[in-house]
Amino acid sequence: MLRVTRNFRLTLPGEQRLTCADAATQLAPAGHGEVRPAGTGARGQRWYGWSWLATASARHYLLIRRHLKTGELAFHYCFVPEAQPVTITRLIRAAGLRWPVEEQFRAGKDLLGLDESQVRLYPAIARHTDPDDGRRSQCQSG
Repeated sequence: MLRVTRNFRLTLPGEQRLTCADAATQLAPAGHGEVRPAGTGARGQRWYGWSWLATASARHYLLIRRHLKTGELAFHYCFVPEAQPVTITRLIRAAGLRWPVEEQFRAGKDLLGLDESQVRLYPAIARHTDPDDGRRSQCQSG
């Protein structure tokens, strides 16, 4: 499952190409779709309206999440492996797993003291956690 922007273009059955926002407006059911929780967050269950659309590929779907109060949309481009059953329930469950992963990622950054930095490469992390190792890595790469 990949979170995509509203401008992400996808091909629907019949070779129709639309952005996610256009697909949601033209093809998704009016209203909120199916109202279900995305999982438990810091303040309890997170309820959203969900819709889904098939794409030209038999293994890809667009899952649309609508915030119940604001109407804000979020789009998930979903891949379903061959021979796996596809239901909106499975897709919503997979989308709901994103929240705990983000929480763990945030906690890990805090534990390493990386919450205020923009460390993206191993030498930078090594330099931050062990100054001697960071200098060795930097010298070896240059």
